[in-house]
Amino acid sequence: MDSAWVIAATFAAAVAGSFIEQRPEPAATPVSAPAPSRRASNAEIDARIAAADYTAQERANIETTIRFLSAPRPIRPDDRARYFINDYKATRHGMDTLAQMWGKPHGGYNAASMNDRQDKIVDIIANGDRVWVYFQMNGHHTGPWYGREGTGRPISIHELGMLTYRDGKIVEAYFLAEELELARQLGIVPSAEEGAKPR
Repeated sequence: MDSAWVIAATFAAAVAGSFIEQRPEPAATPVSAPAPSRRASNAEIDARIAAADYTAQERANIETTIRFLSAPRPIRPDDRARYFINDYKATRHGMDTLAQMWGKPHGGYNAASMNDRQDKIVDIIANGDRVWVYFQMNGHHTGPWYGREGTGRPISIHELGMLTYRDGKIVEAYFLAEELELARQLGIVPSAEEGAKPR
C-alpha cells in the first residue's frame, strides 16, 4: 500500500478515536520556543486538546507543533533549533511532486513565493512520539513559484504532516500537500472550472 495512503488512513483512524493505548506517563519536555503573536490553532482546537487524554509529553509535542506552524516564515536558522533536532530528516516535503516535475528536488519556491503565509490548524492529534496535523496554508502568490512570477493571486491549500519527536523536538517529518490544487491556483494547470480534462 502507498505510504501516503497509510499515513492518511492512520490519521483518519486516530481522529475517529480508534487509537487507544495504555502507556506509562513519560517526563514532559519543556517547550523552548516563545509563544507567537499569531497562533495557528483556535479556541475550538485548543479546547479539544485540553479535553483529550494525552500524556504530558504528547501535550508538549502538540504545543511545539502549534508553535512551529505559528512561527513567521521563513524560520531563521537560529530558530530552527527550537523545533528540530540536529539530525532531523524530512522524509517528504509537502510539494515534492511539483518540485520533481520542475526538476528542482525540494525547491522551486521559497519564502518570497508567499511572503504573507499563515498556517491554520484544522485538526491535530498525538500518539506516543508522533503528531499528526492537518492544516490550511493561506497567503498570496508574491514571488517566483515553480516558474511563475508573483501574480498576487490568493493561495489556499491543505496539507497533512506527520511529525516524529525525540527529546521534545522534531526528528522526522512527512508532509503531503494538495499539489494539484496549488498548481491550479498558480495557473500551472487549468482549473476545474476552466474545463481541464485528464489525458
